[in-house]
Amino acid sequence: MTDRNGDIIKWCYIEELHKLQEAEGLRAANKLRTAHIEWTRQKMKVNLATQVLSSSVANALEFCLKLDLPQFKGCEATIQFLRTFDRLFDILNSRNPLAKNFKAPMRMHNRNLWQSFLDKTKVYIHNLKDSTGKPMIQTDRKTAFAGFLVAIDSVTALFQQFVVGSPEHPPSMKYLLTYKLSQDHLELFFGCIRCHLGCNNNPTSRQFTAAYKRLLVQNEIKASKNANCTNLELVPILTIDYSSIQRIISNSDNTAITICHTIEQNLTERQPLETEHDYADTPNIVTLSKYTDNAVTYIAGYVARNVIKRLPCDQCAQALTTKSNDN
Repeated sequence: MTDRNGDIIKWCYIEELHKLQEAEGLRAANKLRTAHIEWTRQKMKVNLATQVLSSSVANALEFCLKLDLPQFKGCEATIQFLRTFDRLFDILNSRNPLAKNFKAPMRMHNRNLWQSFLDKTKVYIHNLKDSTGKPMIQTDRKTAFAGFLVAIDSVTALFQQFVVGSPEHPPSMKYLLTYKLSQDHLELFFGCIRCHLGCNNNPTSRQFTAAYKRLLVQNEIKASKNANCTNLELVPILTIDYSSIQRIISNSDNTAITICHTIEQNLTERQPLETEHDYADTPNIVTLSKYTDNAVTYIAGYVARNVIKRLPCDQCAQALTTKSNDN
């Protein structure tokens, strides 16, 4: 497709991002997998589409573009396309009244934010064209784009009616959570019904009633806390209970600092063994690519920032930081 500036929106950039992440073994903070690239095998899974048309994939493409990787040259239009529909998803699926930015509910005080974006998005969708120059809303694949336009007009009208109100009909709602208007609830309900019917996709009224009753019993009956058969608590086996460590550190900061000084002194006084050597000086060490180098640096910085927040020793914290911009 092309946008109103004539810039091309290509699927191949997403495929190249997947190839790069698979080759490097590191993902640029996105959920892109083989299932997303081979989406034709699972056309009905909406989560595959939402995870591709997301800001995380747009950020990954922008990251690769800044690294001057040749296979991502000219992907600016694709980044804008992904970000536009990701924000549109957030506005049309707001769930939490306490959320912020585009995931926040539609209120009067944030109306300028979502209203201006919806107006720009309508113009953006109207100007999308296929390879022949025909508007997408007039092609055979117009359903998705026309559906978004209808959804934008619908939620705007609902907000005007129920939140803004009129002299004849005063407002009855303080905000609008758009996820309540989606068909997910009905689809989840029928999905649960199908699970109880097995391979039968055309139940009779009696079979449907029986499955519905079983769902009611399953969801309403809950085990008491004092019952003999209660849910077992999750016991961490391969993880560390950080709360206990935090209590020990908070109760004995001086002891922890003393231990750190003792370890540092022992490391300073310890004579190196003959078998020890610096692996960084190995002549056959593999040179990291730009992508891996930046990804590893970001991961190391993330770990260092979180460790510093929990370290009681200032010298240990300083050892994890540097004045260089690359660390």
